[in-house]
Amino acid sequence: MATLANIDTSLYEAAKVDGASLFQRIRHIDIPGLTSIMVLNLIMSAGSLMNVGFEKVWLLQTDLNKATSDVISVYVYQQGIENAKYSYSTAVGLFNTVINIILLLLVNRMAGRISDETSFI
Repeated sequence: MATLANIDTSLYEAAKVDGASLFQRIRHIDIPGLTSIMVLNLIMSAGSLMNVGFEKVWLLQTDLNKATSDVISVYVYQQGIENAKYSYSTAVGLFNTVINIILLLLVNRMAGRISDETSFI
């Protein structure tokens, strides 16, 4: 809402004078104005893409659903703490971090291209 409030009202008035419909005003004024905050939200959500709630999975996991409900964070915990495979657990956690960084860099590069293609208001 704050981003929409920062859009210049003269743009809406000019669009009305030119005969733009409501959907044309949304398409050509609102969406380009919201693009910057949408890109920021995309980058922030991509940073936590590989992080699934450890507590929920750990507490709800049983022997019956373990094969289908295992996630990386629970696997790292089980290997490191329960099985005392510290180096293996560290390697799996590091691999998860590297994948997160690669995803974040890809989304950041894509966001840079999106912001170059659109004109912000």
